[in-house]
Formats: sequence, structure tokens, C-alpha cells
Amino acid sequence: MANNEYFLQFLQQLDEIFFIMDYPSLRHRYISPSVEKIRGYSPEEIYANPGIMYRRNTPEMTTRMMSLFQENIGKPPFVVEQQLETKHGELRWFSNSMMVLTTKEGEHLLVGLSRDITDRKNAEIELQELKKAYEDLYNNAPNGYHSLDGDGILLRINDTELNLLGYKRAELLGKRFFDIVIPAESRQEVQSHFAKFRELGVTKDYRLEVLQKDGSRIPVLINASFVKNEKGDTIYSRSILTDISELVKTEKELRQSQLAMEIINKELKQTNKKLERLNFTKDVLLKIISHDLRNPLETIKLVATLLNEKYEELDPDTVLKYLEYINETSINATDILDDMTEVVKLGDKIALQLTETALVPIIEEAVGKNQGFAAKKSIDIAVEKSAAQVQVKAKVDAKWLLRALDNLISNAIKFSQFGGSIRISCIQEGKKVLLRVEDKGIGISGKVLSELFTMSANQSQLGTAGERGTGLGLSIVKQIVDMMFGEIHVSSQEGEGSVFEIRFNALKGEA
Repeated sequence: MANNEYFLQFLQQLDEIFFIMDYPSLRHRYISPSVEKIRGYSPEEIYANPGIMYRRNTPEMTTRMMSLFQENIGKPPFVVEQQLETKHGELRWFSNSMMVLTTKEGEHLLVGLSRDITDRKNAEIELQELKKAYEDLYNNAPNGYHSLDGDGILLRINDTELNLLGYKRAELLGKRFFDIVIPAESRQEVQSHFAKFRELGVTKDYRLEVLQKDGSRIPVLINASFVKNEKGDTIYSRSILTDISELVKTEKELRQSQLAMEIINKELKQTNKKLERLNFTKDVLLKIISHDLRNPLETIKLVATLLNEKYEELDPDTVLKYLEYINETSINATDILDDMTEVVKLGDKIALQLTETALVPIIEEAVGKNQGFAAKKSIDIAVEKSAAQVQVKAKVDAKWLLRALDNLISNAIKFSQFGGSIRISCIQEGKKVLLRVEDKGIGISGKVLSELFTMSANQSQLGTAGERGTGLGLSIVKQIVDMMFGEIHVSSQEGEGSVFEIRFNALKGEA
């Protein structure tokens, strides 16, 4: 009796419910007093109404349970977890550890312990929900995720990346990732980068192209890290793959826009330079017309009027003198117009025809054009033409080089004293051809020398015999030489003369 009291006290304090039920009637032979603490029903209520604790079970649930009991007759204990309602209407989870025993009389008894596992079950459900949320986040993330082992074998990949590449999971898992999704020509470089990544443990913003299943290529960005064990061995990578197709497209469009802007800016600069050149040319030409050209024309008009009104009063020598003056003045006006024409043509950047040309014949033709002018001042023009010099050639436009030499020679005559001399030569020195015009005239001051080749009519000055000019001649020479990829240099001392030197590249094989 005392033992029974202790046993009843033990059952009363249990956190589990001990029960013995007849099978298959499921009437309770015994249920521990702890049932009232755990389920809210007293043992007496349960004895009187055996199904009171399972009133929420559906017929289907009852059928399954009865089938389970039948299958486990005489077998080891089995466990059933189910949600049951307490007397107060609260749904709680219970784990029932049970056995179906057979008595000596052949009766079947269902014996078991029922434990409240609500807290554990709720934690499991919450964990399952978290796992489900994690799997959803992993698989449906905006970026691709995958994991590789140290050999590049694919261990895991999310749905986003699979959809991007066009593969099913079974087609990639367990296979070398690089052998499938990396283009053949890039595979070696990517594998080399992977080896460095495995050693360093991290890679950031690595750009590459990957192959989709249909053979298309898409640019992606890889950011990844390697997980290592306590020994430092690599276990697997955590890799994020981002489709940057739109970024690459935008970058390409931006580069094209920048290139287009550069072209536009270049064209605008060229247009602005041309406009500046045209405006400057216009200003120069207006100055020439209003000043340099007006003077000879006014002079011709004045002398012509004088001859017309006083012809009968003038002796023949005076008439001849006036006519010669008109002739010289008209020649001067023609020279001014020629300079103006050349300024306009050069301002439009005409295309020169550069061909392999001997230089001595051009020099002689330019000298011939100026012999009359030189004779009036008793100036000797000597052209050096040794056998070697006659052979000198350069790639030039003969017509425009003739104009440049004509300007240089007439300039030398203009600023040479009566009875002076001019020497012209062309020689080859190394990889350069040097064409030189040297005079012993009045020379050039340092101030004028620094701006000698700029296009400004302000530089025009009278020659030794009062000859007038436009001040454009040397700027025209400079433009012509530049357009033939040459260089022009000048050295001069006031009162000692000037040396103008044009340099061209020698023809290949002649250096």
C-alpha cells in the first residue's frame, strides 16, 4: 500500500501523462493524475468519456491512428507527434511514446507516455520557416549565388544564376564550373585567377564573360570569398555573380558619347580656328585694300589724270617718266593682289600635291622671275649647283615651293643695297635637305625677327629703294612650308644681312 502511494505521488508530479488503454476500444484503464495539470481534464472525466481528449480528431486521423496501432502490435515502442486541444481550448503539441502489448489472456493494451513538446515544436516550426525564408532568399535573390570547392567543382547554385545561365541544377552540380560556363579562349586566364583567389581567399569586382546554355555570352561581375577550416584548408567558396549587361551597355554608350563629343569638340575647335583665321584674313585684306592697295591705285589715278589734263604741255621725256611710274605702280598693285589671293587660298587650307622633285630647277625658275627686279638694283643672284646639289630632291609641291622661293628672293632683293649680292643653295645634311637664301642687305631687328612669320600687315616696311609690300610675304612662305611638312628658320643681324633656311626631310635611302 505504501509503495502504491509513492507511485501515485510520482505519477502526480510527472511532466508526462502515463496511460494504459484497451485496444481497440481505446477506453482508459488508467491515466496518471498529471493529466489534469497538463491537459486540464481530471482522470474521472476521461474515464467517463474516453474520447474527450481527442474530440478534434477527424475520422481520417482516427483511421490512420488505428491502422498505426494495428501495425505495431508486439513491436518496439513507436512515437506519434500530434496537435491536441486542452480542456481550455488551447492547441498544444504532444509526443506520444507507445507500445501495443498483449496480455496472457490475449488482450491488447496500448501503453504510453504523452509529453508536451509545444515549445520544441514551435522552435522547430520557426526554424523551418527561417530555413524556408533563407532558401527563398538564396534561390530568388537578385544576384546569382554559387559555391565551388578548391578544384572548381560546383557544390551549390541558386535559381537566379540557373535562370541566368539557362541550365537545370542537375546539369551543373558536381561538375567543373569553368569547363561549362567559361568561353574556351578565356578559360586559362579565369582558372589562373581562380588559383590566386583560392590562395588569397577573396576576390573583388572581377569582370568576365560567361556562356549561357544556348551559347550566348553575358558580362558578369564576381565577388567571392573562400571558407577555410581550422587548418587553413579551403573548403568552399561563397560567390556572388552579378549580370552587368546593362552596365556594360551603358558604359559602351557613354564611351561612344564621349567619342562623339570629342569629335564634335575637335570639329568645333577646327571650325573656330577656321573662323578666327577667316576673320583675321578678312581684317588683313581690308587693311590691304584700304591702305596698301589704295595708295598705288590713287597714284595711278592721279598720274593718269595729270597726263590727261596736261598732256599737250608736257615734253616727251616727262610723259615717258610718268608712264613708267604708272607701269611700276601697277606692277606693285598686281603684286599686292597676288599676295591677297595666296592668303585667301592658304586660309582655305588647299591640298598640296607632294611629289619627289629636284630642287635646283625650281630655284632657277624663281631666280629667273626676279632677274628684272634684281637688275634694276644691280644685285647679283648666284645659284650654287654642284653635281651633288643638282641631284638633291625632296617631296614637295613644285608650284607652291616656287611661290615660296619667289617671295624669299624678292624679299632679299627688296632689302639689299644697290650692287649687293644674294646666294642660293640646296644641300643634303644627314636626313635633312637644306634650301638656303642668303643676302647681305640691311638685316632685321630683333623685335621684328620674333614676329617675322606672323600674318600682320603692320610688319610691312619700305625696301632700300622705297619698295612697298603687304607684310604678308613671309607669313605665306611659312604656311606653304608647313603644309609641305617642312621647317623655316631665319638668322639676321641689322646691317649685315639675313639667311633664310628651309628644311625638308630627305627621301628614304638618300641619307
